[in-house]
Amino acid sequence: RVTLHAPAETIRRRFPSHWGSVEPVDDKTCEYRTGDDDLDWLAVRIAMFGVDFDVHEPPELGEHLRTVARRLERAAGAIPSRP
Repeated sequence: RVTLHAPAETIRRRFPSHWGSVEPVDDKTCEYRTGDDDLDWLAVRIAMFGVDFDVHEPPELGEHLRTVARRLERAAGAIPSRP
């Protein structure tokens, strides 16, 4: 269960319904729920929404997100910056 900081309709238009349910919380946030068992894929999928989010459960998802973040940070650091 994740709160996404975007309107429900915005999220529903971006991804297929079989990825989980999206219900509005208010005009600016929605709740995303899925029964996905693969937490690595779920971490990447949530990041693909392209919005800020808060994880409520499962608690193990936080570690998977930290792992993905470390990988992205390492890869981004390896890219030469432009002057």
